[in-house]
Amino acid sequence: MLRLSSGDSLRSIIAASSAILVLSASVLGIGIVTARSSSASTTSTSASAEHTVADASAVGEPSSGKKNEVVYVKAAANGAAQGIYVVNVFNANTATDIDDPSDYTNVTNLTTNQKLQQKDGHVSLTTTADQPFYYQGDMAADTVLPWTITITYTLDGTTIDPDDLAGKSGDLDIALAINANDDVNVKDFSESYVLQAQGTFPQDAYDITDSDATLATSGSNTVVSAMVLPGESQTFHIHGTAKDFQYSGWQIAGMNLDLAIDLSSQDTSKLTEQTSKLEDATTQLADGSSQLADGNTTLASGANTLDQGIAALHNGAGSVNAGASQLADGTGSLSAGANDVHQGATSLAQGTQTLASGSQQLANGVNALTTGVGAVSSAVPQLTSGANTLAHQLGESSNNPSQPTLKDGWQSLYNGIGTLSAGSSQYQTTLKQSQQTAETAAQQAAQQAAVAQQQMQAALQAYVLDPQNADKQAALNQAIEAFAKANQTAGAYTGSAQALKQASDGYAQLGDGIDSLNTGATTLNNQFDATQSSTVAGGAAQLANGMNQVAQGLNAMPSDSLETLNTAAKQVADGAAAVNAGASELASGSGTLATGASTLHSGASTLAQGTSELAAGTQTAKSGASQLAEGAQTAASGARTLAEGNAALAESVNGIDDKVLDELQKTIDDKLGVGFTPHSFVAPDNTNVDRVQFTYVVSGVDKSETGDDSNSDATEGDASDDKSSQEGILARVKALFGM
Repeated sequence: MLRLSSGDSLRSIIAASSAILVLSASVLGIGIVTARSSSASTTSTSASAEHTVADASAVGEPSSGKKNEVVYVKAAANGAAQGIYVVNVFNANTATDIDDPSDYTNVTNLTTNQKLQQKDGHVSLTTTADQPFYYQGDMAADTVLPWTITITYTLDGTTIDPDDLAGKSGDLDIALAINANDDVNVKDFSESYVLQAQGTFPQDAYDITDSDATLATSGSNTVVSAMVLPGESQTFHIHGTAKDFQYSGWQIAGMNLDLAIDLSSQDTSKLTEQTSKLEDATTQLADGSSQLADGNTTLASGANTLDQGIAALHNGAGSVNAGASQLADGTGSLSAGANDVHQGATSLAQGTQTLASGSQQLANGVNALTTGVGAVSSAVPQLTSGANTLAHQLGESSNNPSQPTLKDGWQSLYNGIGTLSAGSSQYQTTLKQSQQTAETAAQQAAQQAAVAQQQMQAALQAYVLDPQNADKQAALNQAIEAFAKANQTAGAYTGSAQALKQASDGYAQLGDGIDSLNTGATTLNNQFDATQSSTVAGGAAQLANGMNQVAQGLNAMPSDSLETLNTAAKQVADGAAAVNAGASELASGSGTLATGASTLHSGASTLAQGTSELAAGTQTAKSGASQLAEGAQTAASGARTLAEGNAALAESVNGIDDKVLDELQKTIDDKLGVGFTPHSFVAPDNTNVDRVQFTYVVSGVDKSETGDDSNSDATEGDASDDKSSQEGILARVKALFGM
């Protein structure tokens, strides 16, 4: 293994590190300058020997009056720092006395036999004129470094100490964590330096199957390379199968690339062509988004108008729905009333038929009565003159049962008058009842006509709102037809009531005459019966008086009363026939009215259901239109914001060629650490420094390791042994990298 226990062995480590940086530089494309040094001495020995050393780990010679620093960090297999050694390189071209700011625990002259002095934070030395001057300064192991290295080993899922890993087999994961330190004294380095880490693994000891880093084969070894850019921290996992595991460790080099890439001197035409296209595209985008914003504004305005229109439609649909519901309710009432009217009209028709028949009989009876009264009237003088004779005959007839003829004739006449009087009373009663029924029916028919008129007006309003709707037009036609029939029926009932009233008024006179006749006949009949139990003389006198009274009653009747009675009876008969005909027509019409009202109610119910669905649909449409209006307004606002943003974008990309190149140049400079002002790692305030580089040498896992940390590679004071050891180390390093 590589060890840092003396100045002579350190030279070997420097040589090994040189090879590491040469390989790193080859990967990064950096040129390396090497030099040779001989005749070194330390404060602990005066022996000298010639060694081949890469110039300060390939950092090159410093400019005159300045120095280079190479910081070597010896680390354990887990990455923990065990020792920090700084090689300082001066190239003054002439022998020059220098006080180098320092903070070392020990210093070693690697060039001459001069004993170096460190006092008050300075190392006093004198450079050589013919070659660079090297000296080593040892720093405390807990010195803050720009990067912290941590290596974790996990065998079969369990973390294992590297000291226990040698010779083990199993599933092995190695995690290399490189974390940048933001301490103020080292931050400049971690943010400006690139790190290149390389680990070499024998393929027969570790079959790598997966890695976050780059893998390369070098002979029988697998070389793992990982790079960390300035300012970054990364963890790399290497995974594989271990078999009798061992490996030589990691070499990690940190350097400032110091690459000045000037984009202005490069051909960037392809880039500028694309940025020009981007500039044109953003201009088009700004124009298009402006048009989009205008269109969305128009859309928002139209959506608002649509929202208002649908709101009005919804309100109108609500009114139509309410009216249709009222129409359905009204037509329901109309249908029920029409059925009642039809039933009443049917009953009325039956009653008027009976009335007409009775009226005709009354007319016939009155006609016969007129004829009979005429005959009686012409016989009154004879009756008057023969009263005494009648009394005499009655007296005789009372004693002679064989002469009943006159009495029998009178009895027949009396019975006929009684029948006429009874029929007249019944006729008057029926006539009054028919009149009342007709008047009630006329009132109901008028009410139904008013309801039908309201339904017609409602149907008309619904039709006006939507004249193209066939259902509404049909409902209106039915409502008009129903109203016409209801109005016609009401007129017929009113006419019938008036006709019955005229008949009743006309019959009143006839009824009074019949009542008078009946009263006289009753009186006469009573007197006639009385003669049977009285004496013949008394009976004859009474009969004569009765006949005189009849004659007086007949004479008292107006001469035209019978004619008037006959005319009135004929009018009643004709009126009753007319009423019967009207009532029959009314019954037929009311049936049609009931059917039409039922159809109208069915249509109105369908209309109400349709308008209800229309109202619900317009509510949904109203909600959707409101959402559309809100969305369109939001879209218009967003489109306007987009247009403004795209306009700002177009303005910002104006001249983007230079902006992109400037930003790209800045990014490249940041990633390459350009602009870093070199200063000493040992004494940060010391800027008399040309370059500072870092090399971490991380121990590996060696199954032949005995744990003895003594220097087995070199013997102090034995120049030949040291040289042999140094040559062995160089050979080993070359073998590691296939050199």
